[in-house]
Amino acid sequence: MSQSGRTVYIAGDHNVRCDVCGFVYKRSDFMMQWNNLLACGECYDPKHPQLNIRGYVDKQSVKDARPESDNDDDLRFYTPTSGDDL
Repeated sequence: MSQSGRTVYIAGDHNVRCDVCGFVYKRSDFMMQWNNLLACGECYDPKHPQLNIRGYVDKQSVKDARPESDNDDDLRFYTPTSGDDL
């Protein structure tokens, strides 16, 4: 930190190496990223909003499912019609 060109002493503010670029800065200039990397102000990368999207479980079953049948007599609802029937 500097104030009018002078470096200001902050107790407990030690030198830290940036996990992204490797440059050394004071700890007060760093932020913890979402992926647990300690990054300087220039390298800090906020978490992208699309990384927060979570999937959801949907029902895979078919509503009112009926078993298939090989028997043609099960076609109860089908009545063949011709032009004379109308």
